[in-house]
Amino acid sequence: MLISGGFLIQSLSKSIQTFRISLILYTLVMFFHLQSSFQLHGRRIARNLAVVKPISIHSISPQLRLIRYSSAVASNSFLRDERKPSKHFVPFPFDFHEEIEVEVSSVSNLGIGVARVTLTSEQLAKNVVDEKKRSSKKPQTVEELDEDDLTSLSSAPNSWVIFVPKTIAGERVRVRIHKNFKSYSEADLISIIRPSPSRTEPKCQYFTICGGCQYQHISIEEQRKLKTDQVVNALKRIGKIPNAEKLVHPIVGTNDLYGYRAKITPHYESSIRDDTVQLGFQEENSNIMVDIEKCIITTPNINAKLTEVRNNRKHVLEEEKLALKELAEKTNSTAIAHRRKRRNSNGFKTILGSTILFREVDDGYVATQNHEIVQQTVLGVTFRFQAGDFFQNNLYVLPLMIKHVIKQANESNCCYLVDTYCGNGLFALTSAKDFSKVYGIEVSKNAVRAARENARFNNITNAIFYNGSSEAIFSEIRNNNVPPKETVVVIDPPRKGCDQAFLSQLISYQPKAVIYVSCDPATQARDAQYLLQHSYEITNVTPFDLFPQTRHIENVMTFKYKG
Repeated sequence: MLISGGFLIQSLSKSIQTFRISLILYTLVMFFHLQSSFQLHGRRIARNLAVVKPISIHSISPQLRLIRYSSAVASNSFLRDERKPSKHFVPFPFDFHEEIEVEVSSVSNLGIGVARVTLTSEQLAKNVVDEKKRSSKKPQTVEELDEDDLTSLSSAPNSWVIFVPKTIAGERVRVRIHKNFKSYSEADLISIIRPSPSRTEPKCQYFTICGGCQYQHISIEEQRKLKTDQVVNALKRIGKIPNAEKLVHPIVGTNDLYGYRAKITPHYESSIRDDTVQLGFQEENSNIMVDIEKCIITTPNINAKLTEVRNNRKHVLEEEKLALKELAEKTNSTAIAHRRKRRNSNGFKTILGSTILFREVDDGYVATQNHEIVQQTVLGVTFRFQAGDFFQNNLYVLPLMIKHVIKQANESNCCYLVDTYCGNGLFALTSAKDFSKVYGIEVSKNAVRAARENARFNNITNAIFYNGSSEAIFSEIRNNNVPPKETVVVIDPPRKGCDQAFLSQLISYQPKAVIYVSCDPATQARDAQYLLQHSYEITNVTPFDLFPQTRHIENVMTFKYKG
């Protein structure tokens, strides 16, 4: 009995100790949850204040306030911590929230304005002092700098780059610094002192906070000039082609500048505790979601469906359950892996969150199920594929780009066309009538299955599709005795471009012509340099504006074998 009693007392003691620890942990967790709730509530207020009507150039100074730190929010106590620099902030060459006037000299490939300033000798000296303070932890002044410090100071670069979003080359603007890096700073736009003649009023009320569009404040003529210059600069800088501007043709686009996008995948958050549903996109440079009622670059039918889904919480949750079920079937894991518990923009709540598909296809039908089979007709060829699969989403410009690719292929006077990275057979099937035989290869089994079914559905009998990595196509066409001198190869790789294995096999095969379609002029220019080093020359470069109001571009480059 004594042993049993002692054991019982010992057990009770451990239980009490465990309970105390749990209580302490619970208190800490609730404290941080409450603190985060205040911060997120403050962010929500900031976004609500930032969503304003389209900005007039004449009243832009008071309205176009900071994306992160607007003057309207500056007095809000919830955001007090956000108005302080982080412990990692480096106060060189500018202090946190220091305001300066700069002139924007260009726009980067990311759609951000680039300003260049000359640092003063006082700023350079301050940096040396700050570095010595951090390293020695001893008080230092400019007067105490030694000879070595002064020598390094005299050789230090005094040119500095500042990135400012929502600006145009030639504009003079007032900005506020919020981050310094080793060779550049990032700033928020406060006001525009001298606007560019190319500045226009954004049509979207969410433009100042949503990360979807970068160019709505720029006229379409200037947008397309920027994109053409992007292609030229990539060929010069990365492709090492000095006369690039002579090779690049005018960009091709249509007047469908809004309401053109046939697919979007917005995030959604649905509260478990109430019927609140938020649908939208992430803030620029943030993972916070912007609740959007209408996206003006997507189609009217998709916007109508967006409203329907927003107003029908049950439909959203059914989509979530289906997505969870599909994930579980694919991974043999519990569906709960796809479920998220996090804080949303309304404060601390438990929610279900994910993305939801909206794709418009033939007859204006809008699909919201990733694995639903849909149908889209392009240039008389009907493509059937899973709604979640890749398919270009500007159906106004896409036919123009395909016609250009076919024209370039026909001008090579080849009998055979090889479509690498072929997807569901877009280029192979639309060009099949102009060639004796077309071949396609794709790593995705589902896409290859769809390409074969599309060939049968359209009664195309001269198309053969293979499943495998892109470089494997060359052994297949060699086995079919396809002569290189009568073959044109179409390349449409992902954004990262072609890998070395594919390029090596391509060069080894030596097709008569190569047509390279790319969504990233930088990686395309890199691969172009490799082709130019192996007996190919560029005969045509034509950009296509598939994504007006955004920084994105599609570019088609044609090569001819010189051997």
